[in-house]
Amino acid sequence: MLKLLLGTAIIALMATSFTSNAEAQQVCGKRAEFITRLDATYKETTSGVGLINNGTVIEVLTSVKGSWTILMTNTNGISCVVASGQAWESVPKQMASGPAA
Repeated sequence: MLKLLLGTAIIALMATSFTSNAEAQQVCGKRAEFITRLDATYKETTSGVGLINNGTVIEVLTSVKGSWTILMTNTNGISCVVASGQAWESVPKQMASGPAA
């Protein structure tokens, strides 16, 4: 419950301190500020990245305690929180050919 209240307070703080993307109604701002806050508050670090055809980068940040955040960063360096939550689990990659005999 405490983490939920803390998370809500942080999102509210981010919403008031970052430029908002009116079209998407998302919390947006400078990527470096998100990375600093997510590390300081949740100990989240980048677990993976992907590139969308238009040059936008999707980044998944996770913590060992299971919290996670997905950021989308456009070509001008502005990031928006796409989603966040709890109970993240990393799964091992499966071999393409199937399990070993």
